[in-house]
Amino acid sequence: MPTSSTGTGDNTVTSTTLSTANNIDSPVVVVSGDKLIIAYGEGNNIKYRTSGDGGDSLSKAMTLDSSAKYPYIFFDGTTVSAIVTKYNGKIGPGMPLAEIKGTFELNGEAFQIKSTSSKAMDGIINADNVAGGCSVLGADKYFGSGKTIRTAAGAGIGIGNSRQIPLSEVGGNIELILEAKEITGDLNVSGWGWDLKKDSRQTTKGNNDVIKIDKNGSIFKTSEAAEKSESYSITANGKITGISSSPTVGNNTRDASIATDGKGNIYTLTIEDGGLIFRKFKTSITEGTIK
Repeated sequence: MPTSSTGTGDNTVTSTTLSTANNIDSPVVVVSGDKLIIAYGEGNNIKYRTSGDGGDSLSKAMTLDSSAKYPYIFFDGTTVSAIVTKYNGKIGPGMPLAEIKGTFELNGEAFQIKSTSSKAMDGIINADNVAGGCSVLGADKYFGSGKTIRTAAGAGIGIGNSRQIPLSEVGGNIELILEAKEITGDLNVSGWGWDLKKDSRQTTKGNNDVIKIDKNGSIFKTSEAAEKSESYSITANGKITGISSSPTVGNNTRDASIATDGKGNIYTLTIEDGGLIFRKFKTSITEGTIK
């Protein structure tokens, strides 16, 4: 992995080229303290790398899922839950989504996601669905049969009770949020289930966007920002807001992810002319263009 450093002091930028393959998509960087996960699509595979020292060193590439796209990753430094889109997201027998759960563990010199379970998300558990049978996340109920749906790719919002998943109809106009709920009462089921967040189902005109969620639970679209992290956001073309210099990251950036560690560092993962590039720099950087 070629790594370079430019600038001095608060203008220092460390850049690492992770891949120059032409089939990379869905960059995701998530941070908890000094622990970091980088994930991305490579064809129909999801690859990931890890760091335990704030991104100063990175592991080799490992496989998170060999038949999925669009990783949406919840990470608290110890546990990992990734919601991924399977089988091209087609509603039907293939089950469009799966949840991969694991722990973030040190294995030799590098951290890895030790998977504890991987299963199709095969039903929204709620009173009006259980009695009549629930198929494919209730997606046929909320989107319609035969539609293609996908989750967002990015950092999951919340851990535990506040966990939410944004879903979008591919090439369509329906969007909604699922949220994790603890099932109680007389439904003859127990544990955690996914349910439609109240009033979250929306129909929009000409929607070609994927919806995402900010830390306050508000919906935004990929045409507005590729990702938001605390008071910072990055657009698909690499423009960062929340920094006084409003820098642009990368060279002809086409997709991007951003994360912050609460200690004055920003991490970006971008797809651009040079490939898949990971960068670390200060929130106080004054550069107008970061390459």
